[in-house]
Amino acid sequence: MRDYEPYFTEDGSIGLYSYADKDVYHSKFGALTEAWEKFILPANLDNFDFENLKVLDVCYGIGYNTKNPLIYIGKARA
Repeated sequence: MRDYEPYFTEDGSIGLYSYADKDVYHSKFGALTEAWEKFILPANLDNFDFENLKVLDVCYGIGYNTKNPLIYIGKARA
């Protein structure tokens, strides 16, 4: 038996269901939306110097909390 089951959320991103925890890792609204609302918006990234900004991900999940700031910074620099 697998430990996790992938599922698609409303924003089209993939979440994970944990059989061990009997819980989902992301809301039904979406992993990308959740990361954006919990981390990107509150961080006020427009106030940072993107040349020296560093992102630390402790690699517990599937990478959405790292993916969102990298996308945001890429768009801001374009």
